[in-house]
Amino acid sequence: MSVWEVGTLVRKGRIAFTSPVEDWVDQALGLPGIFLLDLSPRSALQGALLDSTRLTDPVDRMLVAAARIEGATLVTADRRILGFAEGGKVRVLAAR
Repeated sequence: MSVWEVGTLVRKGRIAFTSPVEDWVDQALGLPGIFLLDLSPRSALQGALLDSTRLTDPVDRMLVAAARIEGATLVTADRRILGFAEGGKVRVLAAR
């Protein structure tokens, strides 16, 4: 879903890259320690059940749930996710 979100942000003109977005994604995924998680049924369900008024975007909820279940650090610039993480509810790395 995060790659989908990057593509959506590019399409909407909210972010831009100096090279094609496909190249950026390939380069990012080639970095040590960077990997994609599969969206499992458990992550989707936990995202739906996540008790948070702060996270209203369904994709954000699934990303947070997947990171929590897998014990992964979520790299994001999303202020809502960063705020949600302040209470230790998910590990994040601010991307700005």
